[in-house]
Amino acid sequence: MDVKLTAGKFLIGFVLFFVYFAVIYGFAVKFGKTPISKRKERCKQDILYKFIVFSPIVILFIYIQDNWNLIILVAVITLFYEFVIQRPRLSRYIAQSEELYKTLKLKSQDEQYSFYAEKATIVLHRDIPKYIRGNLYDLQIDRVCKNEYGEYFWVKASLREFFLPSIKLLTLDGAKNLLRIDKQSYQQEFNEKPYYKSK
Repeated sequence: MDVKLTAGKFLIGFVLFFVYFAVIYGFAVKFGKTPISKRKERCKQDILYKFIVFSPIVILFIYIQDNWNLIILVAVITLFYEFVIQRPRLSRYIAQSEELYKTLKLKSQDEQYSFYAEKATIVLHRDIPKYIRGNLYDLQIDRVCKNEYGEYFWVKASLREFFLPSIKLLTLDGAKNLLRIDKQSYQQEFNEKPYYKSK
């Protein structure tokens, strides 16, 4: 009877353990798709939500397994990977992306429609880290910028993936369409609330 009870506890604990980290991984991927400029305000929300949702699962897992050593080991490994590997790597990628951005330019016969990143104003900053199986491998530059003549450009580039940077001249309506995804940036740039077409 004791053997069956122990086996049952182990099986239930294993399932809870798998579910816990599967969902944590799902949140990590979702959070990884959050633009760099929005990660600070999303971070506290995600941490609080994870705590509320997953605390009962962890407590139940501890109760069933009654093995604090395993819990401590998992926690140490998780924190080590997050703070010693992932976050420093993201910081390096952010710095590298800024260096890459400064080199971007688009020359035109009419200087009004030329783009030089060093002189341009970033209107909307949506750089996005890219992950494979929870492992950070790239950072994609995704920005709406404005040159000194007031012309808008959509700038995209990548640190690791092999594709040429894209710098696209935008019409005023095109710039407004891109900026509608960020209400604050839209209002700050055009001094009006974004208009959304009803379906």
